[in-house]
Amino acid sequence: ELIWNHYCDWYLELCKPALQGGTAVRQRGVQHTLAAVLEEMLRLAHPFMPFLTEEIWQALAPVAGKSDATIMTQPYPQPQEEKIDAAAETKIGRVIEIVQAIRKLRSEHHIAPRQGISLSLKQEDTTIELPKGEEFDYLIMAMTNTFSFDGSNPAQTREVTSVVSGIRITLSIDSKIGIAEELERTEKELAELMHRLAHSTAKLANAGFVNKAPAAVVEKERARKAELETKCAEMTKKRDDLRAQM
Repeated sequence: ELIWNHYCDWYLELCKPALQGGTAVRQRGVQHTLAAVLEEMLRLAHPFMPFLTEEIWQALAPVAGKSDATIMTQPYPQPQEEKIDAAAETKIGRVIEIVQAIRKLRSEHHIAPRQGISLSLKQEDTTIELPKGEEFDYLIMAMTNTFSFDGSNPAQTREVTSVVSGIRITLSIDSKIGIAEELERTEKELAELMHRLAHSTAKLANAGFVNKAPAAVVEKERARKAELETKCAEMTKKRDDLRAQM
């Protein structure tokens, strides 16, 4: 969890904005932390995967300022509880939640990752602290390709929202962008749902199936038909709304 998720996944991701667009001083600081933390984690993992950690450590040691011949002679990492910063962990954890929620909204509403969109964050729960400050804004915007935190959106926009950990996330995009593509996807999905609904309806209209199949199977098919009818109604409304925006 520490190496794969916290370091290789999120920490590397959080470092990219600084490495790609930060000052030279900031870049060196981030690079130093990346190397120092990785070297310590290699020592942490060495008893469990010695050959792999030794191989990587040999390449990393000069960068991390280590001059010994082997990782085996390095001291095993010891906990330093005085360095734990609970407030910082909470803030960065909230940043990660926001980034995940924005990416999920993009996926659900078929907004391309490279399409820049406006973002507004608002506290719904006053007991939840919103990550504030230029650094957090920069991280969230860089990792989600968003801009504008003031919540003021021009006309001709459509909004999608989500609430995560007491924070309302609102994405606003040009209402004309992507509507044709979204309408095409919606019509295809509706056609597929209608096809499945027709099949279920025909099945239940077949007296042989209704009279001979176990009651539980028939009831399950009726529930499936009802669910398909609901989905078709929802998708039809979405299609009509999209057509009205064209």
